[in-house]
Amino acid sequence: MALNIVLGKPKTGKSTYIYEKIQKDIKKGKNVILFVPSQKRQSAENNYIKFLKKSGIIGVNITTISEYLKENIEKLGLCNDDNYVSTQDKKMILTDVIYEISDELEIFKSASKKEGFLDLIYVYIDLIRKSGIDVKKVDSIEIENKLSILKLREICKIYNSYEKKVQKRFIDGIDEIDMFIKNISKLEFSNVTIYFDSYNNFTKKELEFIKTFLSLNIDITISITTDITCIEDIHLSNTNDIFQTSNMTYQSLLSIASGLGVIVNNKIMYIKYLNQQEDIKYLSDNVFLNKTEKKKDANNIHINLFSNAFLEIQNIANIINKKIREGYRYRDFDVYTTDLEKYKDIVSRIFFDTKIPVYINYKENIKFSKLTTYIVKYLQILKNGIKRELLLDILKLGFCNINEVDIYEFENYILEFNITDYYITKPFKLNNIKNNEHVYNLERLNEIRNNLIKEYQVDIKKEENAKWYVEYIWDHLNNSGVLQKYKESLIKIEDNSSEFDISSLDKEKQVWNKICEIFNSISKVYKEKNISFDTFVNVFNLQLKDTFVKAAPPVLDSVNLLDINLSNGKESKVAFFIGVNEGNFPKNVEEDILFSNENLNSLKECGIDLRETTISKQNMALYNIFSTLNSITDKLYISIPSSDYSGKSLRISSIVGDIKKLINIHIKGNVIENFKNNDFNSIYSKNQVLEYMIQYINNENNFENIDQIASIYEYISSEKMYKDLLEYKKDDNNLDENSLKRIYGKSFNTSISKLELFKKCPFSYYMKYLLKIEPRREFEISSLDIGSFMHEVLEEFSKYLLESGITWQSLLLDNDWNAKLDEIIENKLNINLGSKKQSIKYEILKIKLIKTMIKVVKVIATSFNQSEFIPYGYEIEFKDGKLFAPIKIKIDENSTMNIIGKIDRVDVLNDDDKMYVRIVDYKSSRKDLKLDDIKEGISLQLITYLDSFIENMKKEKKVNYVLPAGMLYFNLSDKLVNLKDYTNDEEKIKDETIKALRMKGIFLKDIKIIEKMDNKLTTEKRLIDISKSTLNKDTTNRALSQNEYNELFIQTKEILRKIGNELINGVVRIKPNKKCEYCKYCNYSSVCRKDSLI
Repeated sequence: MALNIVLGKPKTGKSTYIYEKIQKDIKKGKNVILFVPSQKRQSAENNYIKFLKKSGIIGVNITTISEYLKENIEKLGLCNDDNYVSTQDKKMILTDVIYEISDELEIFKSASKKEGFLDLIYVYIDLIRKSGIDVKKVDSIEIENKLSILKLREICKIYNSYEKKVQKRFIDGIDEIDMFIKNISKLEFSNVTIYFDSYNNFTKKELEFIKTFLSLNIDITISITTDITCIEDIHLSNTNDIFQTSNMTYQSLLSIASGLGVIVNNKIMYIKYLNQQEDIKYLSDNVFLNKTEKKKDANNIHINLFSNAFLEIQNIANIINKKIREGYRYRDFDVYTTDLEKYKDIVSRIFFDTKIPVYINYKENIKFSKLTTYIVKYLQILKNGIKRELLLDILKLGFCNINEVDIYEFENYILEFNITDYYITKPFKLNNIKNNEHVYNLERLNEIRNNLIKEYQVDIKKEENAKWYVEYIWDHLNNSGVLQKYKESLIKIEDNSSEFDISSLDKEKQVWNKICEIFNSISKVYKEKNISFDTFVNVFNLQLKDTFVKAAPPVLDSVNLLDINLSNGKESKVAFFIGVNEGNFPKNVEEDILFSNENLNSLKECGIDLRETTISKQNMALYNIFSTLNSITDKLYISIPSSDYSGKSLRISSIVGDIKKLINIHIKGNVIENFKNNDFNSIYSKNQVLEYMIQYINNENNFENIDQIASIYEYISSEKMYKDLLEYKKDDNNLDENSLKRIYGKSFNTSISKLELFKKCPFSYYMKYLLKIEPRREFEISSLDIGSFMHEVLEEFSKYLLESGITWQSLLLDNDWNAKLDEIIENKLNINLGSKKQSIKYEILKIKLIKTMIKVVKVIATSFNQSEFIPYGYEIEFKDGKLFAPIKIKIDENSTMNIIGKIDRVDVLNDDDKMYVRIVDYKSSRKDLKLDDIKEGISLQLITYLDSFIENMKKEKKVNYVLPAGMLYFNLSDKLVNLKDYTNDEEKIKDETIKALRMKGIFLKDIKIIEKMDNKLTTEKRLIDISKSTLNKDTTNRALSQNEYNELFIQTKEILRKIGNELINGVVRIKPNKKCEYCKYCNYSSVCRKDSLI
């Protein structure tokens, strides 16, 4: 009887040595058991079959410790499947424990209610059990950091409660070992040999398991990956830190053998059997050893720097496709990362585009599934009642028996009229009544609403057996057709999927089974007691967080994207290390959340070995890189992105420095080959060909390689999809004559705002006013609503003053007019915002608007009080049947454009035989009038109205001369001053408020008239935004002479005529005006796609 320990670095034949020994034992008639880690079970069986050169395994039981224990405990009749607890079950029991003792907790009282606490505590509970820590000992331990010991004692309190629950009904892996050891005498081991392969670490309980076999005089052979040859190497520090864990395991095994008086035989494996390229072998043998031997030339190792991860992966795709042409298979390539979460999507996308099959060894939480989302939302409704957002979310999942059009209509209605959680259960009554607004079919919408209420408005029992809740949910999923719809969606996905499908159908198919496992687990753990529905929902959601699915490789021959820390030394012909940046490769290891490295070491000295320190974890991360390097045979590509997705610079990993100490190699800058150099050898997929062809087609002056281009076009256009894309034209040509006749005819009506939009972007005009496409209307009290409201209030209040013979100036003498203003506001609110009265925002807005309007009225009164200008009229319209006829613009001999509009206010100054006219437009946001914008055609309103008013007044011949005095904007906003800037200076606040309220625009360059417009022109109290010094300047865009105004009137008419001419010629081109940056606020950018290639 002996303990045989096989020592050696990676790929030195340790497993092969064990297989050879197993064969000899089988020939001797021995019963052989080979234990391997669970994650290596499949590969161990494959490797053993490969070693045997046969199609099956005979004479040896290849198993895991857990499987072996479970099998023998069931054989002894000590337990059945109902008694076993999975990780899910254990977390559920722990959840129950935390709920029960939360009031007894002190350190973790508040933390226990937060997300993530369960996962954190579970790690410690599991570790205490596996390590066999004596929790009673914790009460007598004292270390310098008192908080740490208090934390540990509280963890032990949770552990004790957990143990009581588990011991009553369940067993897990730790109990299995204890039960096995206790009953081992009932089993036969007289002709057995045991092997442990690929273990570098054992828990304390697993070491007890090994010790039990040794005590029965059974020969045991264990392989350990390390660089030592004997125990003295550890004592003399003749070993690398990356083997720290393995060496500690070796010492533990020697200690057990010594205690039992068992002979230990060390077998040292020196020769690496993997056939590696010379430079890769040299690197893998010596990296991290701090050797300064002669460097090797890099013939098969490459280090490349890229500006971003996209180019990094694009280059890898190109290399793989190139190697495939040379005879490699896809399975010969492995891509290693330390951040699968970051790289999985970009690798999937680029490999999909370049037709590279890829298997991503990534566990995905089942929350990605629509079915999971549905159940979560449904439970929320059962728990909290029907909520608007929950109902809409459920509808959009597509599992309800409502067609897609009705779903969109239902959602639009709810959003437009702000149907709240309360009103969602009431009949819908609100609707649009204006001609230009969408009118909803309330009968159909209420039918949908009634069906939804019937399905989801239920009163579930507040406390019941968990099984009852599970059956209730099952009945709903089954009877409502949700499961049937889900199955149909899977069939649809399967019919349209391919081996390159990014969203793996295989993972989606596992979801329902995983959900059933959660429900079964809840039923098992809470079998003997009733629980509240809130507890049921909370437990279900906690379980969801730890429920994952992982797809099988889509095809046998595929590239692997692997986490280097979970790769288990898989052999690779060609390997890629990606994301090799400092802090990422290897990944930075953070200190334990609850205990610092110092605390952990202090506890270890007291016999409490809780967790690995940061240094231990760092050594393990380096060991994983070392192990992978020792598994590469042909080529190694190391790639480094220089910036992340946000553009932040990234540093090169220190690993690269370690490599450069051993290998003569240079880092190549952005080496990716692209299409700009017409390098067709770097094109590996039809998608890349398409991209190149589009670039070529869009470059009208490119005549290089025309024959080659023609051949490529013929090749790619053989597939209809690519042919359609290449022949697609983004058609923004002029509309045809038939359409133009229907739209415009010989005479047509329009408005200045429409014409301004046309000048900003013809396509946007086409979408909004010709196709009448509008963005979804959602409930909001926007500046547009407020602007309309203020206009209407001012119009009615102004008319009231005019009809009552009350001057604006007199309003400054008392506040008797407030009651009338309040009345007007109340009436207008009901008209303008009546559909939004259900919102609490309405009442808040009402108060705010009243205050704002009082302030606005006082400012207008003040402005007239210090001016000789008087109001001529309000809301003066240019329209048939109104004060003035439409503004007619003769486009050509056959076409006339009629401009309809309304002036907010016209003020006049009668000076002898002259009338000076001032146009005022109210704006609910700050706006200024610029001369350049007028000449550009994007701000034509005021100049057009001023010109037209003057012409109409001249026709009436009431005065000899009608002259322009100014065209101004009046700010109605109450957001005037940032009070933070002037907290302690009331005078400054008043001054800044006046500045904000000044009317902005373009004035007449006549200082006498402007002084009559505001008699405080030379003071800071003026309410027009121009000064005497500006008026005295020879050139200014803030004021124009009479002749300059006349010239501008002529220019404006010509601008309007040209716009009209473009309209009747059907111009709808995608050509936004760069001067106004209209694209920033455009609703149609997703339609026009002006920056896309096609």
